[in-house]
Amino acid sequence: MKLGWSLLTQPHVLWVRLLVAKYKLVPAAMDMDFVFPQGSPLIRALHKVWRFVCNGVRWSVGDGTTIRFWRDNWTHSPRPLIYEALSPIPEQQLDWPVSSYVGASGQWRWDLFGHLLPAAVSLRIAAFLPPSREAGLDSRYWGFSENGQFTTKSAYSYLFGTHQPTASDRSSWRIIWKWVGPQRIRQFLWLVVQEKLLTNVERRRRHLTDSSTCPLCGRGEESTLHCLRDCVKAALVWRKLLPLRAGKLCSVSRYGRSGGAAMRRSFQK
Repeated sequence: MKLGWSLLTQPHVLWVRLLVAKYKLVPAAMDMDFVFPQGSPLIRALHKVWRFVCNGVRWSVGDGTTIRFWRDNWTHSPRPLIYEALSPIPEQQLDWPVSSYVGASGQWRWDLFGHLLPAAVSLRIAAFLPPSREAGLDSRYWGFSENGQFTTKSAYSYLFGTHQPTASDRSSWRIIWKWVGPQRIRQFLWLVVQEKLLTNVERRRRHLTDSSTCPLCGRGEESTLHCLRDCVKAALVWRKLLPLRAGKLCSVSRYGRSGGAAMRRSFQK
């Protein structure tokens, strides 16, 4: 989502300019359609998150020439005004900018929209100063953070809600970080527990490859558990390290198929 936000808000960055030129994108429109079945992994990933990025966009009113009155979210509400309308909006008005609803005197033209909205919404609009040239340009901000700045943390909270660690998570965390050993191994173990190793399964999920097959044995998907235990190459290493327990360690039925879950259960014993 961070790249999606950059695509929307940093039009002068080189990679954004290249992407816009190659795929004829119009990020400022926000409702653009990504239809590129043969596109790069980047464009496919952007297609996957674009609607979430746009849902997080809020507008700060300046001159009102860029913000669409009905389609863009500028009134500090959860959704655009089009979803608050009491009756159908005249089709020719759907894409009118906010400035079109201000009269020559600089006041809101209630005759154009007041009858289309609930009283509570009209009161919310009345709290805004009408747009004017003196107010500068309209600007976007991220609606899911307190300061309007996009952060990965705020995007994650928006997508999945605030994650409350379970007792299992806390137990695994304590055991890993209390373990006496090199820091890089602790970090590796934590990646295993969270199933964040960049295996082919994870790379395919991120659209970085088209195949999730293990490149060493070719017998299955390269998941975390396959990489560390089920691959024949990994099994050979375990047999050399733990010859008496190799059979038990390499038993699929003992831990199942999830590498992170298997590691967490091991820590709790």
